[in-house]
Amino acid sequence: MLKSLICGLTLAALLASAGSWLGWRFAGDLPTDVEMRSVVAPLGVEGELWRDDAIATWADERATPMPWIFGTEDAFGPGFVIFETTEAVTDLGPLFTHVREDGWRVGGDHTAVKEDLRLSAVVEGDGLVRVRIERAAPMAAIVLSILGWLAGAVIGGLLGRRRLSLKPTVFAAAGVLFLLPNTIVATAGLIADQIALNSTVGFPIIWNGLLNFGLCGCYLIGICLMVGVFFIDWRLPGPAAPAPLPPSGPESPSA
Repeated sequence: MLKSLICGLTLAALLASAGSWLGWRFAGDLPTDVEMRSVVAPLGVEGELWRDDAIATWADERATPMPWIFGTEDAFGPGFVIFETTEAVTDLGPLFTHVREDGWRVGGDHTAVKEDLRLSAVVEGDGLVRVRIERAAPMAAIVLSILGWLAGAVIGGLLGRRRLSLKPTVFAAAGVLFLLPNTIVATAGLIADQIALNSTVGFPIIWNGLLNFGLCGCYLIGICLMVGVFFIDWRLPGPAAPAPLPPSGPESPSA
């Protein structure tokens, strides 16, 4: 039972990450610079504007990215447009009154949501305001991650019920340990996705853990171990059945 549960959770997180990654390919566009300045116009002050439209991008816009495979980088975010004031602002009320009238649903902690976008405003220590608009997770990412999790849980649970010899058991246990960080990150991210659906907070990128530069080597080893166990123990035929014994009976009299 425990082995089935562990295998199910591991494969569920792996397929949920893959489904989420695929679903994020359907994400929409961010506001243009002109649209962003229109959103923040009620603040009544000048400011700097910068953006990163990539779906897989450095999560901290002030950090220096580390190039990674497939055009992505070491940490991942939904893309963003940021406006930061050059003067102190004392009241965010006009901003959120404006976005509410423009069709945004305003939540707590200076956040708002409109269709597939999330807005947040932060007042920094010197009174400057940073307004950020980022993508929300597309519905395809939500659906595919859930389907991937369910499929992985069922398949992993069934595979975990098989009896393994000692060596494949050791390999499978090592594979589960190597994939454990992704299991934790993806499962927590999947739960956070469901919370974000009914709130105004941003969505996590649950496949961030799978493609993390520092851990990708561990994940590759874990996947190779699990695939190796599958082909070595589950796909190869078992030992041949022993030949049947000759029927017992009275010996025929010798001539």
